[in-house]
Amino acid sequence: MSKQPAAISETEKKIDIHNTLQTIERKSELLAALIEAPADIIIFSLDKNYCYTAFNANHISEMRKVYGVDIQPGMNMLELINIPELRQKAKTSFDRALAGERFFETEEQPGLGIFYEFQWGPVQAHNGKVVGLTAFIRNITEKKQLELKLREQEQRFRTLFDFSPDAVFVHEFKEKGFGKFIEVNRTACERYGYTREEFLKRPPAHISAPDDARERSSQEARELLAKKGNLLFEAVHVSKTGQHIPVEISSTIFEFNGKKAILSIVRDISDRKKLEQSLQESEQLYRNLLDVAPVGIAVHSEGKIVFANPAALRLIGAESMEQVQGMPITKIIHPDNLAQSQKRIGRMLAGEKNLYPAEDTYVRLDGSSIDVEVMATPLTYRGRPAVQ
Repeated sequence: MSKQPAAISETEKKIDIHNTLQTIERKSELLAALIEAPADIIIFSLDKNYCYTAFNANHISEMRKVYGVDIQPGMNMLELINIPELRQKAKTSFDRALAGERFFETEEQPGLGIFYEFQWGPVQAHNGKVVGLTAFIRNITEKKQLELKLREQEQRFRTLFDFSPDAVFVHEFKEKGFGKFIEVNRTACERYGYTREEFLKRPPAHISAPDDARERSSQEARELLAKKGNLLFEAVHVSKTGQHIPVEISSTIFEFNGKKAILSIVRDISDRKKLEQSLQESEQLYRNLLDVAPVGIAVHSEGKIVFANPAALRLIGAESMEQVQGMPITKIIHPDNLAQSQKRIGRMLAGEKNLYPAEDTYVRLDGSSIDVEVMATPLTYRGRPAVQ
């Protein structure tokens, strides 16, 4: 009877050993599953002598593809890396991990255009002593290529943005009014005299001319832009030195960093405005000369009178332009001279020279005749061929 407890104790030990072995086996299977599970991650571990202790199928495939070797546990990984530069880089990373450091690295395989992201870390025993290292490696070539492509696109955009001959502004979209500037290009800084940093502290209203009518117009434009999504309008801006700059603004609502913003391309139209002013002054001067000219001047297009100055109206007995507007030119040419006059006009329009001055007879509105001397020349009137 005294030996029975010993027998039970021995059986329990065997059971404990069996259970322990099963636990180890399950944990080993779980560990192997975890190592092999990630389809896009290379995993391996080394001891302090750089020899393999574990690795997954991805690492086997990668070593075969890059270095042409079939790896086995216990092999020295440094001896398998046949590219000196990569071997030295690998040793540096191994030593950092074996020294207890955890860190990330990104590297490119020379000449292959393949990018990897490395996550290194030490393997520690229960007492905290470093006994090896682990590496988790992800092929990030696609991500890197996308980053490079985005960087190139950003560089192209920045080049176009900064070297645009027009000032370009990006500012916040607000339900009411205009938000602050988010971005401005080089032309804007040069034209308005502000640095980029100064611009980014200010709202668009800061460069608008201080005029109540313009402010109302700007607010109306803002509301129309919010409704349509894009808008082309004119305004007057003010530089840092106080110079007023007439501008044409093309604004579009778009998404910038996940939020609504307004992109405004602002063109300096000072030269255009000066030209328009010159044309207006020239037209006014011409109009004044026509009004006070002592001789009759008229314009007909497509056979109908479209303009007559005061002297021409008096010549044919009309009191206002409305009486002759649209009247066929043939109604004021005497029937006896009509064929010859039309023939002469046709020859002139065909390019023949020295046909004028010519004598003719006109018929006034009251039916009386009047002898006249005519000078004629072709011109363009409101975009159409005409004769003056």
